Amino acid sequence: MVFEENWSVTEFLSSYGYELGDAIGTGAFGSVWKLRTKANRKEWAAKVINLDRLNATERSMVEEEVATLTSIRHPHIVEVSEVLRTRNLIIIVMEYLRGGDLFDRLSIRLMSESQVVDIASQILSAVAFLHERGIAHRDLKLENVVFATTPSSEKQVVKIIDFGYARKFKRDERATQKCGTESYMSPQVVTMTQYNPFSVDIWSIGVILYALVTGRFPFFGKDLEKSIVHSPPSFHESQWRECSQEFTSILLRLLSKSEDGRLEAEQAAKCFEELRYIHSARVRSRRPAQKLSDSATKYKFDVTCSATPKIAV
Repeated sequence: MVFEENWSVTEFLSSYGYELGDAIGTGAFGSVWKLRTKANRKEWAAKVINLDRLNATERSMVEEEVATLTSIRHPHIVEVSEVLRTRNLIIIVMEYLRGGDLFDRLSIRLMSESQVVDIASQILSAVAFLHERGIAHRDLKLENVVFATTPSSEKQVVKIIDFGYARKFKRDERATQKCGTESYMSPQVVTMTQYNPFSVDIWSIGVILYALVTGRFPFFGKDLEKSIVHSPPSFHESQWRECSQEFTSILLRLLSKSEDGRLEAEQAAKCFEELRYIHSARVRSRRPAQKLSDSATKYKFDVTCSATPKIAV
């Protein structure tokens, strides 16, 4: 269908059977709106990108985002239904995730270790899937992890959204572009050092998990970049006394200043899956709580995942 210049976005979407609803938010290069299929009233989310407002590099990134999202399927990555194009617009129609993002949930209450471990397992499952295919997200943050379920749901399911900075890299390729959101940037991105794009995602996940436990970022202050590069994360908050040694040790491996010290996505996913198994086994057994280190041998927890030295919390 040819898009006529005098048509509005509303009219264009209507020609494809959609009703345009309210604005939901903004992504890296466009705004996100709620849609509804006229035939069955099913709700969707649509990212509307105006190409006239982008330079050549940004247009290339948008095309890469479209190519990425339409080529992958994973239970913890937002699913694209279709992509509509006009002369100057790209509209990505995606599943509508109604549960709010991690930032929204964090504004209500902090999370327990078992809740954070469950979310970490889901995020890392998706990121390991992406990395295996040579795709680095490069803008993982609380706002880009969205619940597909409502707070009252028994099982909480999260999905990664907004692939505006995502692109494919060769396994040994280095990146130089400073992108993402500053509070989640790794030391290498902050200092504009050539960096491993896959390792950047791991660092960002570490920041997300730290925030879910404490309600704040691990690095802060007037000179945020200096803090990211030089300051260690604090584990003195009272919330850490409720967390296991294994959990904090794995988190340290995600927040290693050195890329070589960081776990890869597949390794981290395995660590959190094992930790999640330990949590679920305890619930099933209904035994009094014991230290995770005591049950590690019984449940074959992979202690090679742990960072050394361990933290006293």
